[in-house]
Amino acid sequence: MSLSQPQIRLVPETIDQLLAQLSILGQPHRRSMFGGYGLYLDGTIFAIIADQDIYLKVGDKNQADFKKIGSQPFVYEGKTKPVVMSYWLLPPAIWSDPPQWQQWVAKSWLVSKEQSVKKNKQQRLRKIKT
Repeated sequence: MSLSQPQIRLVPETIDQLLAQLSILGQPHRRSMFGGYGLYLDGTIFAIIADQDIYLKVGDKNQADFKKIGSQPFVYEGKTKPVVMSYWLLPPAIWSDPPQWQQWVAKSWLVSKEQSVKKNKQQRLRKIKT
């Protein structure tokens, strides 16, 4: 599977079309951020768009899927060193196929929701200890 640049430009109208395909999963929307977009489902971020590429949230439950297709994580240049994020490249062949797009997003959304719940629980525990 090729991870090359898509033929379709990821402009707001195209992104909105992709998000509309996710309405069976929940309430999707996009938010501008850092020159790209964050993609959300029911208020939980599941993807970022940067440099005309879509990166989905990855965790223990779906990382093997991304490795299997030869994907790589999103990396940006931090102040002192490169920063590797937990969002991995999704090939255009997947996001341009609605059933696959929905399946991959569903997994990433669940990963993101679980990580968010875990993070909130840890924050509450820290508040109790202080």
